[in-house]
Amino acid sequence: MIVGYLIFSILTILTILRFFIKNNIFWTILKLILALLISISFPLNFNFQLKTLIFGVILFILSVIYFLLSSFVFNFQILKGLSKIKEYNFLFRILAGLIAGISEEIIYRGFLVIFLNGFFHNIFISSTISIFLFLIVHIPIWGILASIQISIWSIMLYVYFANTNDILALIVAHSLNDIFFFCCFKYRTSTKC
Repeated sequence: MIVGYLIFSILTILTILRFFIKNNIFWTILKLILALLISISFPLNFNFQLKTLIFGVILFILSVIYFLLSSFVFNFQILKGLSKIKEYNFLFRILAGLIAGISEEIIYRGFLVIFLNGFFHNIFISSTISIFLFLIVHIPIWGILASIQISIWSIMLYVYFANTNDILALIVAHSLNDIFFFCCFKYRTSTKC
């Protein structure tokens, strides 16, 4: 448990540093490796089945619908964050979406919820704290309103995880969501989408 806590602390520092080091994939890959190391020491469900993929795709479809509808309420603030991503090449955006989906799900919905639940013995409190930290980490790139929009979406993922302990479906949904929006936005600005 202490090793997991130390790795999580390093991940937090790397996540913060990522905002100050532009175009450096080293930090992103290191974050993924550390997230995978965390996953070894915690009881996450990595049992891949067809239903995991199906639920991941269903959660992805729901997330696209949510983001499209909620963007009206949040005045399309998420587009400001996406505009920062459009400068990267296509392959990097796919890789970033994949790595973010894997590492954020393992860190926030996997490690952190389980770690905090060991202290509070209450999944609601543990998830609320994790959502708040997830929100804070996203503010530098996405801004406050878009980060709130993203955090509301993540509640759906927390509810699924609390009921199933199935982290793979969340990784599928989160990765597909990020890849879709990171890649589609580039084409949208060039009138191809």
